[in-house]
Parts: sequence; structure tokens; C-alpha cells
Amino acid sequence: SIPVYPEIVESDVVINVPIAKHHVLATATLCMKNYMGVIENRRVFHQDIPTCLADITRFMRPTLCLLDCTRVMLAHGPKGGNIQDVAVRLTLAAGTDIVALDAFGAEMLGRKPTDIGSIVKGHQVGLGTMDYRSLQPKEITLS
Repeated sequence: SIPVYPEIVESDVVINVPIAKHHVLATATLCMKNYMGVIENRRVFHQDIPTCLADITRFMRPTLCLLDCTRVMLAHGPKGGNIQDVAVRLTLAAGTDIVALDAFGAEMLGRKPTDIGSIVKGHQVGLGTMDYRSLQPKEITLS
């Protein structure tokens, strides 16, 4: 039990739009990690981040996530500040499987999905699949 902002609870739909970046404690900020923003006291999460992120994701029951990978921070996140830590990917990913999106985002950050605890935990508790390719994602190129 942890307090969340009431506006989130009262909303009919929440569209989650994180920017993919490295995070010192959680390894990466992606879709599941972005839900920490609805919590009033985030320090509680620092004890077991993967389990806590799976719990808040289960509570939020994501409707739609849009993962912004246009520019990603590869190191020194979340605060960063060094332009050498940023890579241009020019990619957006949208979907309803939050674990699959996080697995995709992990690869955008140059990491394996299995190396990020929240992705593994989300997959284990049935929040989605780490094998996003099995969902046969559609790629659209815009110019």
C-alpha cells in the first residue's frame, strides 16, 4: 500500500509516455519505471525496484504506452548532463504490452532485456512478454 496522486486514480485512461534513458538504480527508465511518477513517496521503491515496478504496473493496468526513443540517454541517468551519453535513434514505439515495450527499449539502450530486473519481473508475473518480436511488431518509416 502506497499513496498515489488522486488524479491518476480518478482518470479513465492514462497514456504513459516515457523517454528511454539509463537509470543508476533501476538500470533503465522505460514504461514500467515511468509509473514511479504517480507515487507521492518514491523512496520506498528503492528497496526492491523490480518488484515495486511490477506492483505499480499491475495497479495502473496500462492502456497505452508510447516509448520515446528519438534520443536516448545511454549512461549517467537520470540526471546526466553529458551530450556524449545521448544517442539519436529517431524511434517511437507504441503498444499495449508494457513488458514488450520495455524489452524493445532495453535494446534501444544497448542492453539485453534479461539484464533489466523490472522487465524480467514483469514477464514473470504475467504483465507481458519479454520476447517483443513474437508479437510481430509493425515498423513504419516516416520521412
